[in-house]
Amino acid sequence: MLILGFGARSISMTSIVVHEVAYLTDIGIPLTVAGAALGGMVFISMIGRFGFGLLGDYVDKRYLFIATYLMQAVGILILNNVSGMAMVWLFVVIYGIAYGGAIPLSFSIVGDYFGRKNYATIRGYMQFFLIPATLVGPIYAGLVFDITDSYNIAFTSFIVSLLFGTVFIFFARRPKLPANALSLGYTNERT
Repeated sequence: MLILGFGARSISMTSIVVHEVAYLTDIGIPLTVAGAALGGMVFISMIGRFGFGLLGDYVDKRYLFIATYLMQAVGILILNNVSGMAMVWLFVVIYGIAYGGAIPLSFSIVGDYFGRKNYATIRGYMQFFLIPATLVGPIYAGLVFDITDSYNIAFTSFIVSLLFGTVFIFFARRPKLPANALSLGYTNERT
């Protein structure tokens, strides 16, 4: 469930980062302002990284993930309907905070669910599945733009992907240890 949820986010996340400036300049935003919006989004993401990282110590990370995914979906919806600079900056703030917020949560939930002993192996295994999603999204968005001369279909599909991701994250649970592991002295406690 975590891989599916993270994959749903990876498809849209990299696509927005890769195509944001091209999209904004295509709709008439000056290149320097579009570049500043991208830089601002990454800068604002620090608020999400610190804030959601801190909240993750007190609130179920699955619910925080759902919040970041929904915020990213709202951010993409705003981006897809930009009609002026106020909307660009609203996108930057909402999407940036959510974009940053999911980063510490994605690392810490794996530790919560699987412990530290095989953490690096598990994260590496997950990347085997997430890297293709990270690569496919921007290519798909570019292809959609080349065919339709618009990002509308791509952005809408990223919103849908994030909504599906919330379902996968909601159903992600800490795995129960098999009986033979329990008999060897392992526990279901976090280690």
